[in-house]
Amino acid sequence: MDYVIQENTGMFNDEKRHFFPRAASTHQISTKELIQNATGLRQGEMEKVLPELRDQIIKYVKMGHTVKIDGLGVFSPALKFEDKGVNSTEMMSDEEVKKFYKNKSVVFDTVNFSIDAEWKREMRRSKPVSKQGFIFSNSDKGPIEDRIVRTKAYLEEHGYITIGQYARLHGMANSSAQKEMQILKLNAEYGFGKGAGGHMVLVK
Repeated sequence: MDYVIQENTGMFNDEKRHFFPRAASTHQISTKELIQNATGLRQGEMEKVLPELRDQIIKYVKMGHTVKIDGLGVFSPALKFEDKGVNSTEMMSDEEVKKFYKNKSVVFDTVNFSIDAEWKREMRRSKPVSKQGFIFSNSDKGPIEDRIVRTKAYLEEHGYITIGQYARLHGMANSSAQKEMQILKLNAEYGFGKGAGGHMVLVK
């Protein structure tokens, strides 16, 4: 695995510089590639099994259950208040909290995924072997095409991306991330759109 050392901006409230390692690959393996390289099952069987497995996970997560796939991990529902301004109740009493939240709408947000413990141990036994360089917050971030590829891969997994998430993903300041996201959303050729709360989503 190739990796880079990237500066992390906009996440810490101190004067220090923070760095973290990040995988350098921007290639996303598709379902088709997984099936073509799988052994033990015919391609037609795999094409039937995966959609059925997905539907079953969705069904039970929607019901509020967690779903464990042995060797893979656990899927669980994540909820949020529909109104973003209802998370802080300051110094309310218990009774005031009950009254405040009585009629607040709760909606489905996303699906949390926690990988299987043995899979995590197996990953940790393997070490990245090739450092490709450094990405500093005040340096050139490279071609925007590279960031578009990484952003699309992120959106395929998470559904939307915020300014802060975009900044951390590409090692940018929040102000730079906001400006670039605005450019991407305004130009239809890039394939991005505006989601709720100013989030950026992938247009399909």
